Amino acid sequence: MTLPSSLSVSALQDAILVRTSRRAYEPDRAVDPAALESLEHLAEEFRPWPGARFGVVREAPPDLFTGLVGSYGRVSGARCAFIFVGTEDTPDVEAALGYVGEVAVLAATALGLGTCWIAGSFDRSVAATLTELGPEERVYGVSPIGYGKTKGGDALLSGWRALHRRKPLATIAPGCESWPDWARAAVEAARLAPSAINRQPWRFSYGPDTGLVASVAPGGSGTLAPELDVGIAMLHAEVAATAAGCGGTWVFEGKRPVLAAYPGGAGSAPAA
Repeated sequence: MTLPSSLSVSALQDAILVRTSRRAYEPDRAVDPAALESLEHLAEEFRPWPGARFGVVREAPPDLFTGLVGSYGRVSGARCAFIFVGTEDTPDVEAALGYVGEVAVLAATALGLGTCWIAGSFDRSVAATLTELGPEERVYGVSPIGYGKTKGGDALLSGWRALHRRKPLATIAPGCESWPDWARAAVEAARLAPSAINRQPWRFSYGPDTGLVASVAPGGSGTLAPELDVGIAMLHAEVAATAAGCGGTWVFEGKRPVLAAYPGGAGSAPAA
């Protein structure tokens, strides 16, 4: 099992169910230092995939968050941030970053903090100054961290969510009604994952010999950061599969767009 030992599966499950994207934050409310220390510790200990890591920025410059994405609006009031760093040319680095970054996001949610995945509308030159980058590393995405406002800027985001429903299971996991319980639970959780402009560019299949397989949807490679989005969905799926008694670890198959398999025969619980 790849999940971090410092976070319980139940805590991750609860966070999946309650997390929403936040772009408007309380600017005068400092983030609890103990919460930031917890996230920094997680950033140091949780690096399951080569070339993929996240960092915590305690003082995020306002110009880190720039531009607009569709109707989402601009980030405001965030004092802290996550940065998601990957080593270029590392196989499947985007999917690995989605997986690792979503652990960070759900950990923040469990601590009562708001977040918002941003892979496009941020200042990359500013982001590059916020951590020491290796020669082949770059920042693939960021997220504000803070206490989200319940009104104002996020009202727009709530309206966006209401207009863009989740895709049905028959679309993202055809035939899942005949899959074992753990695999169905996994794709139900994956269905709740955030994605760029809510395009949900992931597909899942299952076989007794292959286990659960995640991939980019046909035509999805033309969307913003589809492999990163699939990595986020993979994390959700692993949390639910583990909770259902089927522990395992995603194994990348080395193909593009991302193809990853989560081992497990029908109803089995493979070793972690």
